[in-house]
Amino acid sequence: MQPIKQKTVEKNSIIFFLLGAILLPPLQFSSSLPTIRPEIFVVLLAVFQGKVRFNTSDNIIKVFRALLIVSIIAILSSYLFFDTPFSYRDFMILPMIIQYLIIYSYSNSIRDQGLKFFALKLIIFFIGISAVIGIAQKFNLAGVNNWLTPIYIQQESQIKALQQGLFFGRSSGTVGDPRHFAYLLNIGLAGVVAALIIFKPSYRLLYVFALFLMLAALIVTASRTGLLAVFVLLLCALFLVASSRKLFFRYFLTIGIFIPVMLAIYLSYVPEETKERLFSTSSESHQISLAARRRDNFEPFLLASKQPLILITGRGPSKEVLPGSEHSDIGWMTLRFGIPGLICYVFIFLKTYRISVKKFKQKFSIEEKVFSAFSILSLSVWFVYILAESIFKNNQLMSINVFFIGAVFSSYAFFIKKNLSKNPLLSESRSEH
Repeated sequence: MQPIKQKTVEKNSIIFFLLGAILLPPLQFSSSLPTIRPEIFVVLLAVFQGKVRFNTSDNIIKVFRALLIVSIIAILSSYLFFDTPFSYRDFMILPMIIQYLIIYSYSNSIRDQGLKFFALKLIIFFIGISAVIGIAQKFNLAGVNNWLTPIYIQQESQIKALQQGLFFGRSSGTVGDPRHFAYLLNIGLAGVVAALIIFKPSYRLLYVFALFLMLAALIVTASRTGLLAVFVLLLCALFLVASSRKLFFRYFLTIGIFIPVMLAIYLSYVPEETKERLFSTSSESHQISLAARRRDNFEPFLLASKQPLILITGRGPSKEVLPGSEHSDIGWMTLRFGIPGLICYVFIFLKTYRISVKKFKQKFSIEEKVFSAFSILSLSVWFVYILAESIFKNNQLMSINVFFIGAVFSSYAFFIKKNLSKNPLLSESRSEH
């Protein structure tokens, strides 16, 4: 068992990391330099204190290292074979991947099951605060759009729309973009739903309150992808409780009755333009959005059919000539880093899903079971966004993703090591990590 002092240090480190990742804006030291996420300083401090273990035999670390090499090849290939103008911004992808690798190692070093469950409660709490900020932005409560919103949102037109209460003013919470804010809220919902379906937490009403608070904040983002992700998340939650008939019908009734009622009550107060954006498939905004997603998912492969080298080396970030794909991680990874980069990305996702399912089915503690359910539900949200938005290059959201991925693999490796001598059959699982 860890000494109390060491555990307190780790707990404080997790608090500051998640506070920075969820609630704090990025740091801008110069207009000519990219922004820096504040949570990375917490991780670097842990590295310098010797609290982070870099396991070179870890499969996920190997994939991040491979992705780093693939990125260097892609950048050099863009200059050598595609006559791309040089830009130092192209190389900013390298520290971003290194950041993900370090954060993964940071959370992978957390062995205490209680600390991981403590982290999950913090994720719910901080995202709940972000939800309150998002709702306040929509209705300009306490004039929040005059003094707080500009810290997170850089687009002047978006700030003015919120200040004037225009129907197209969309809440962005602590993320700065309504689409990505909807993703953050879905991660919070994944934590709340996981806690509610696996065990009866203390202060159960607070979890239910957080559930409806995040749903309300999600609606004011007016994000269609966010609403679709909620539907997929709740459907996935039903499958997690399918083995218990009592739980299945209880949450089926909750999802099938109470949430639609709350949605109907809310929609009775919103403008027709908002309803049209959220639910009409024939509106102009829907057609434009759908066309953008088709473009960003399929155009890289059409371009590769004319330049097959793209599938092998990718074109790198090529910020001077390539538009930023905002609606597809699949298209973005393929065009920038070729099939090798896409394989690395998909491997991380599928490997995490596989281990999370294994953990959920095996005899872990109740805290680990909740965290496994959270991971599965979060991955269901991530899957929706892979085809609809660009998540990988958003280092705020990916910091949270990589954090829970590291925690998932940490607990699984610890479980295998601890029980290997008790059950020889588990020796077959050693290759899983």
